[in-house]
Amino acid sequence: MFKRFLVACLTLLLGSSTALASEPYSVNEKAIVKVVCQEGIGTAFKIAQDKYVSAKHVVSKTECTIDGKPISNVDITDKEDIATFTGPHTPNWVKVSCKGFEENKTYVAIGYGLGFPITMQNPWISTDYVQQGYNTFIGEGLPGMSGGPVINRKGEVTGIVTMRWPTRGYALKFSKICE
Repeated sequence: MFKRFLVACLTLLLGSSTALASEPYSVNEKAIVKVVCQEGIGTAFKIAQDKYVSAKHVVSKTECTIDGKPISNVDITDKEDIATFTGPHTPNWVKVSCKGFEENKTYVAIGYGLGFPITMQNPWISTDYVQQGYNTFIGEGLPGMSGGPVINRKGEVTGIVTMRWPTRGYALKFSKICE
């Protein structure tokens, strides 16, 4: 009896699991992975069966692994700071949006800041300022978040984290991913 009462109270306080699943910025976090390279740590996210995306500066210099498994087929031919590669087979991936960033909208950055899984507590706010082809945001990033996804309120990945000072992201709509 008490157990049913407790479940009912928690359901009222937290809402149903359906309501929680539809929260803004909800994304399949299992598809966001730590990339360990000889020169440091970064982040990547999975967009298809074995296809991952990260920042070019994360994966282009040295051998890198995900969960101890080497990545391969690194494609750094995109002119901007974005790369795709083959990584471990898992059933998890993210939804991608090719709409880009909208000015004065909020986004969330996720990555392995300082080597730990981090979702920035304060959403990033997009600005109208573009620096060297990269959108700038009001918000913070940490070392290791490079290559991580920038997520819109629908839980879709719209870009990647490329730099933290100033905070910048690259919209996927300008990459080969959205061709």
